[in-house]
Amino acid sequence: MLQTAEATSQTDEEGRQPSPEAEASVNLDSLYSAKAADNGVGDSSFVAPVDPGQTIEGHVSWYGSRFHGRKTANGERFNMNDMTAAHKKLPFNSIVRVVDTKTGKAVLVRINDRGPYVGSRVLDLSREAATRLGIRGRGTANGRLEVFVDEERVVESEQGKKSLRFVTFDADVKGAKPTGWSVNVMVSSSFSEALNVHNRLVEQYDQVFLSRVIEGGETNWYVLVGLQSEEHLARDFQLELAETFSESSVVRFDNGLPRKESSPTFASSSSEA
Repeated sequence: MLQTAEATSQTDEEGRQPSPEAEASVNLDSLYSAKAADNGVGDSSFVAPVDPGQTIEGHVSWYGSRFHGRKTANGERFNMNDMTAAHKKLPFNSIVRVVDTKTGKAVLVRINDRGPYVGSRVLDLSREAATRLGIRGRGTANGRLEVFVDEERVVESEQGKKSLRFVTFDADVKGAKPTGWSVNVMVSSSFSEALNVHNRLVEQYDQVFLSRVIEGGETNWYVLVGLQSEEHLARDFQLELAETFSESSVVRFDNGLPRKESSPTFASSSSEA
């Protein structure tokens, strides 16, 4: 992706070079720091916060219709309505929580392009991401990029031991490691599709989770609602959701990893990671 100037307020910034932090590539060996938070007496479910593997600060901008439909640096077609972004060095499919440091508002995006190459800018958001972050009219904003890396874990299965990678986010799209029983209402190969459902449910429920699980080269996104200490409590909650999500399933979060206890809801035909 080349220079972008989608909005009239996106003028070039002269004489400034990206900071070393902006040029840093993600450290795949970074470890999450987690601290358990007890939900109350008699409730064994809890959510441990997860720190990002890397944090970058700098100017954030956006691009849209002028580039819509063009190929991105990773070979996808740029869709200005998806929650994606461009960064100079972060690995493709990195998941980044972008925070407007002025307002505190945050969005989650997936890296699928390269750039921006204007002044000290560190990230170019899609038009949709800029709209949700509230910077579309301003054109640019001072931002903080919180880069999350997948945790790798070996788990037991009917076929024996298998290795997979995962990362989970809470209702505020902060990194999280929930433990307890939850209701899986959706599984999709599309990040944007799953994120849209997650964002819709956040308006109705306090505990909503979004998990990416990569296993055997296949990537799936899970949207889960609620967190209970006992399976039967999650199944009771599943009945409450049945009218909207008739094919939901109950899963158990094992320190951030959703483990399927029954068949998943449905799979999308989209191949977006």
